[in-house]
Amino acid sequence: MNNIKNKLLVLFSLPVIIFTSCENNDYEEPQSFTDLFITMSSGANVIRDSQVDQYFSFSDVSAGVLVTKWTIPENTFFLDGPIPNNLPKHDSYIKEPISNISNDKTVHILFKKGNSDTKIKYYGEFADSTSYIYETFDFILNAPVRDTIQTINVNGKWIAEHEFSLDVYDTVVAKPEIRYLNGTILDYENVSNVTLNTGDKLVIEDLSNVLPNNNARPDNATFRVVTNEDDESDQVTIRSRTLQRDGDLSKRLIDTITFNTVGDFKLELIARRERTETLKASNDTFVVPTIFKVIQ
Repeated sequence: MNNIKNKLLVLFSLPVIIFTSCENNDYEEPQSFTDLFITMSSGANVIRDSQVDQYFSFSDVSAGVLVTKWTIPENTFFLDGPIPNNLPKHDSYIKEPISNISNDKTVHILFKKGNSDTKIKYYGEFADSTSYIYETFDFILNAPVRDTIQTINVNGKWIAEHEFSLDVYDTVVAKPEIRYLNGTILDYENVSNVTLNTGDKLVIEDLSNVLPNNNARPDNATFRVVTNEDDESDQVTIRSRTLQRDGDLSKRLIDTITFNTVGDFKLELIARRERTETLKASNDTFVVPTIFKVIQ
């Protein structure tokens, strides 16, 4: 009887011994995982743009990344988050001490000058070979294209280097040119008064889209004639006309004004860039300092 009990004990114990032995011998530690992946505040939008006094964010969410480094150009600054939404300016969030290099995984980059080819440099070191494919927009082909970040082995390190290109818009600055019908340009900065007869005409052109060192790219312009009053609230608009560029940034916006009313008047130009899905609206008003006196 004791022998039967002992045999049963061995039989019931045997599966436990076999199971435990299998776990110990076959278990393998999972391999480390490497995967390069960058997220951007533009999301799935292939056109990556921003504007002066606004910021753009990058985040290195790669698996197996050992070192992350971001390098930004002049007139750009790293910000300390979190950052409230809808601020007109973000200077108070500029990260101190000021540097053009950051090793943070996530960076918020503030722009203080427009540049249609603003380069943000990325550098990463990885435990193994990896790559990342993302879509961008080719303005020459006028179509989305794929770009690839691929690691290369340098002295035993898998290194990824890439430049992200952003289109940063300047703030709109209104700039008019005023001409007589014979083509003579009025030097309104140095001419305080001009006398005109009723029926006389002047040509006014918006130069806001061709200013040097400014890529604000305004969409439209409004030309206004207002009465000359000391208090702006008392001014009366005699004439107002808005012209559109309709997507053609090289289009010249020119208006010919006929002065039919006797009195003292001022000319104003309002240049605008309309709000888009990714950009806030920008506008500026220029009041011509010359007073135009119209007589009978």
